[in-house]
Amino acid sequence: MAQSQLKVSVQTQYLAEQSSAEDGVYTFAYFVTIENTGEIAAQVIARHWIIEDASGARQEVKGLGVVGQQPLIQPGASFSYNSAPGYLALSAVCMARISVLPMTPLFLRRRFRFLC
Repeated sequence: MAQSQLKVSVQTQYLAEQSSAEDGVYTFAYFVTIENTGEIAAQVIARHWIIEDASGARQEVKGLGVVGQQPLIQPGASFSYNSAPGYLALSAVCMARISVLPMTPLFLRRRFRFLC
């Protein structure tokens, strides 16, 4: 049976123009690419990010889709988006779960976890 296979890549970027070291305010953006390397389409249904910075502050972001969309990613295609979680300490760890539905007759939900 054909399967959906996704590759998730995350890159972060420090936003100096929105940060202030004197005030302990550091802003980062993250850039996510979800690539479908499988044989069938898959639709992004939800995401759940947990972001904890060096000061111990924790943010959770969860909900349907990503950036207001539930993209259907065809085989060989990818979907990219970016966002900024807000102000953090100078370093942070984040973990995310992205839920997708492979477009098969069974419509099984799959979850992908990654650290960034």
